[in-house]
Amino acid sequence: MKAFMIHEPEHYSVVDVPVSEPGEGEVLVRSMYAGICGTDVELAKGMVRADAVNYPCIPGHEWSGIVEKIGPGVKGLKPGDRVVSEGVQHCGHCRFCRQGQTNLCENMKELGFTKPGGLSEYVVTNAMMVHRLPDNFPLDMAALIEPTAVVTRGVWRAKPKPGEIVAVIGPGTVGLLAVMISKLFTPRKIILIGVTDETLELGLSLGATDTVNLTKEDAAAKVSELTAGYGADIVIECAGKSSAVDMAFNLVRRGGKTVLLGAAGTEAKMELYSDIFHVKDMEIHGILSYTKETWQDAVNLVTNRLIPVEKLIRNRFALQDTDQALKLLESGKGIGKSLIELV
Repeated sequence: MKAFMIHEPEHYSVVDVPVSEPGEGEVLVRSMYAGICGTDVELAKGMVRADAVNYPCIPGHEWSGIVEKIGPGVKGLKPGDRVVSEGVQHCGHCRFCRQGQTNLCENMKELGFTKPGGLSEYVVTNAMMVHRLPDNFPLDMAALIEPTAVVTRGVWRAKPKPGEIVAVIGPGTVGLLAVMISKLFTPRKIILIGVTDETLELGLSLGATDTVNLTKEDAAAKVSELTAGYGADIVIECAGKSSAVDMAFNLVRRGGKTVLLGAAGTEAKMELYSDIFHVKDMEIHGILSYTKETWQDAVNLVTNRLIPVEKLIRNRFALQDTDQALKLLESGKGIGKSLIELV
């Protein structure tokens, strides 16, 4: 089969590799669509921490497909089923898994990082991680379920209330999903903060009520104006930069909540006024990935069309052009989600 392989940092290509057979409790899935994420760029550049990736690596943790073959002991799935799969392959029996914190599994393996992912024609995954989709549900939309699961967990943790003011920093895929999911709670305002008019305009079409362009406006002054001087009730940081984390802590109101969805990388550091947490009496929620519970919630949100994820799909590439998709994302010139089509 064809697969996009990162042989080592800065060295990648489309290669021919053998198709693996599904083992006990496993499923072989024909990958149809795979989303390109900022983490894929970091994998290609060698910016992911060493214990989280095995090179050579076949990336692709946001993907959807059709069941090709089932392994021994698999029930409830059959060839032809349209499916998505959790990337985090948790063990189910460690301390964290037993508490429902499957994202913190002590024995975790992950598709696209330590196991071959969806940027290949076929993927072997644990059947317990597979979620069936309704018949004929568009598989390009289904490829957005994985990032939806991450954002869903972040918004759920913040427990938004109707009438609150939400600020979202970073209008990439994660930030735009945060806008759409936050909108379900009927906030009074959703303030989207970014650096390009095009992405901010897309955010307005998806539910944002106000925008701040950091190249033209001061975020603190604009948010203060929009919140009568109080600050946002909830700030969701999706930019993955130290400066965005600092901004989130400053924009949230006293007694408010901050949700940190972005990942700035292992080398990123920041300085803070240490009493800001004490003085603001704020809640801080650091979000690592998703749990099985929020995956099911994300499947429900997308397949019942409660959020219009199809509006995020702006660029499509063939597998052999995956390098172009990575370069587009790294350049910051593309908006929305880029999909690799393996159909």
